[in-house]
Amino acid sequence: MSLIAVGVAILLIVGLFAKLSTASKVAAAERERVLHTTSDPGVRRAISEKQVQRGMTEEQVIASWGQPTAITRQALKTKMKVTLRYGPTRGGSSVYLENGIVTGWKQST
Repeated sequence: MSLIAVGVAILLIVGLFAKLSTASKVAAAERERVLHTTSDPGVRRAISEKQVQRGMTEEQVIASWGQPTAITRQALKTKMKVTLRYGPTRGGSSVYLENGIVTGWKQST
């Protein structure tokens, strides 16, 4: 491997770590914003403890558990159903919302 190829590989790795670090900082700042704008102390505690509870909003779930790996939205006559799916970091868990509010979840172990 040439010295130029090694240099390019190092730059790519450094760039990847910088991008991941920035994304992590943005997620942490968003989590703090949601914590400070949530009036319910039980929901604030759940977010701080990285838990989910009934009555949370989609934004609060994402602040607690992070970005889901997949989101499914289903518009029905009288309600909007949303499923947030989490990959291996959450053991394949799903959170179910109706009209923007958590109605239940399944944590796979």
